[in-house]
Amino acid sequence: MSYYFRTFKIKFILFNLVLSSVFLYKGKLRADDLQETERIFHTLCSTCHGKDGGGISDEDVQKLGLDKAPANFRDVQFSSREPKYVWKRVIRDGGERHGYSRYMPSFGNVLSEAQIDQIVRYIKGLGYDPSYPQGELNFTRAIFTAKAFPEDEFIYIGNYTKSKLVSYKQTFYFAKRIGNVYQVEFKNSFIHSSDFSGEFETGVKWNFLHLEHNLIISSFGFEVAIPYMSDEKWVYAPYLAFGKGFGNRFSFQISSKLMHSLVSKEIKLNLSSAFHFIPTVEVGRTIIPALEFLADYSPKEDYLVPYLVPQLYFSISKRGHLALNIGFKQPLRTSDEKFSVVGFLLWEYIDGWFFEGL
Repeated sequence: MSYYFRTFKIKFILFNLVLSSVFLYKGKLRADDLQETERIFHTLCSTCHGKDGGGISDEDVQKLGLDKAPANFRDVQFSSREPKYVWKRVIRDGGERHGYSRYMPSFGNVLSEAQIDQIVRYIKGLGYDPSYPQGELNFTRAIFTAKAFPEDEFIYIGNYTKSKLVSYKQTFYFAKRIGNVYQVEFKNSFIHSSDFSGEFETGVKWNFLHLEHNLIISSFGFEVAIPYMSDEKWVYAPYLAFGKGFGNRFSFQISSKLMHSLVSKEIKLNLSSAFHFIPTVEVGRTIIPALEFLADYSPKEDYLVPYLVPQLYFSISKRGHLALNIGFKQPLRTSDEKFSVVGFLLWEYIDGWFFEGL
């Protein structure tokens, strides 16, 4: 009985908020009128998100009958994680449609598109810190190209390779964002072939350049690989990652990695780049095609092997925080490797539990 009463209470409150907004804001707002935008915020948003956008207390959450605490717009890391178009579609369509709380109402029939854009800019500005790379630079992850944006994510990667011997490599990857521009990561790989071997990797990443208005981001990283149950030796690998967006739907990413063995002193260079096209930004659950180019170069052998990796990125959850990417790696020159089928399952755990928003 309490559940139905709580649901009725919150719907009654939201109904009155929306109804009042119809009478207060039936006229067209000027996009540059900050006072009007603040008035919209205080009428429609402040009850759940706080008068200053900094959230409400647990006691108020219970009084309102909400299932969880609404977003704190003054949380700098939360504010910077996702691009503005994600916030816009939630305000326009409501939370439930995009995998968030069913108590987040839709305002698409109350506010104009210009008004919603202005509200998004306003609430994004509450937690804005220029030292944090913004969500517009959080480009879609490719299979091989290193990503410049610092992330909180867990990834399972599978790689089936056909060469003289068939092998299957499993990698468990964990990344944690530290502060505004840093990331630490840990990988553990198992390689199944004629025998069994493994490799543990740890690394750090530093985002040293992010230009939101130019949609440019670049980072430097450093990894150390420690093989076990293998004759391979320690390898360290510095790398550079770069990304450039072209509007909301196209992105280009490139990375270069220098791998150096501490024992044999052998050096290998890996170059990779990826082009992504997002068919729509109106929903989080979508299919994103990509084309990736790789090149492995060994100075010792003076031999370069290029690869082509077409792939499809399936965003599984409505939020977009759970995804599956599958690609086919084909060498474009004679190589020991005939082909590979590669894929990963990605979970951006900072945006919710694994099964949330499905």
